[in-house]
Amino acid sequence: MKGQLKLPTLVELNQSSAQRKVFCLHTGGGGVHFYSGIAKQLTSEAQFFGLEEPSIYDDFEYGSIPELAEHHVDTIKAVQKEGPYTLFGYCSGGPIALEVASQLVLNGDQIDRVVFFGSQLLADVMGLVEVKENFLFLKKYLSDKYKLDLDGLDWEGFESRSLDFFVDAIIEHLIYQQVEGVDKQQQWIPLGIKSLYFIHRAAKKYSPSRVGFDIDLFDRYVDDEMKKIMLPWCDWDNLTTGELKFIAAPAFSGGHNDVMNPPYRDNTVRQLKAVTFGN
Repeated sequence: MKGQLKLPTLVELNQSSAQRKVFCLHTGGGGVHFYSGIAKQLTSEAQFFGLEEPSIYDDFEYGSIPELAEHHVDTIKAVQKEGPYTLFGYCSGGPIALEVASQLVLNGDQIDRVVFFGSQLLADVMGLVEVKENFLFLKKYLSDKYKLDLDGLDWEGFESRSLDFFVDAIIEHLIYQQVEGVDKQQQWIPLGIKSLYFIHRAAKKYSPSRVGFDIDLFDRYVDDEMKKIMLPWCDWDNLTTGELKFIAAPAFSGGHNDVMNPPYRDNTVRQLKAVTFGN
C-alpha cells in the first residue's frame, strides 16, 4: 500500500502503532518487497516504510549515489521530521542506506543505527566488477538472475546506442523468445532495467566516507566460488567510529542464502529484536 502522504516512492510495509520508524532502501532494480516479511513480524517494534527507486515513477535520472540519496532524504523528512533515524539496506541497498544516513547527519540529524543485510560483499550491479561498457554488465546480471538467453543480441553495437534503444531491444528479444510473463510485465521490465543501469553507473564512482553512527551488519552465507567474484564495497574495519556489530550468517540450509526469507527469517527477526531494537 502506498503511503498516505502520497509520496510516490513510499511504501508502507506494515500496519504498526509503534513510535519508532524504520526506512528500508531499495536495491538495484528498484523494489522493497523483500522487507515485507520481517516488517510484519516486527510490527510491535516499529513502523516500516520502503523507499523505492525514484526513476520507476518519473523521469528522475541520477549519476551518483549522493544524488539518489538526496531524493530519499526528502521523502524521509516528509514522514519523520527529526531524528534519530533507523535505516535498513538489503544487499545493494546497503550503500544507498549508508549515504542517506550520512546526508541526514550532515543535515544535523541523529542516526540511531544503519542495518545491512547481506551487504558485506557486492558485485556486478554495484560496479565492483570492472566492466568499461555501459550495458555489458546487464548481460551477465540478467542472465544469471533470471536465467535468460541474451547471447543473440548485439552487445558491442549497444555501446553506441541510447538507453531507450537498449531497453527496447531487450524487450523485443524476450518477446521473440516467448519468455513467460513478459507480456504481463512489459510496463515494469524497462523501468527495472533502467534502474539497474543507473545504480551501476552511479556505484562505480561511489566511495563511502567514514561515518560516526552505529552499524549492524547481518551476514549471509557465500560459497568460495562466489567470494572470488564478489568484493567488499568499503573498508569495514574503518567504516565507522561508532559501534559495528557483525551478526554471523546462519548455517546454510540449501536452496538460497537470503536471510530475509525462510528458513532464515525467524532467526533474523530474533537477532533484530535483540541487537537492533534491544529487546
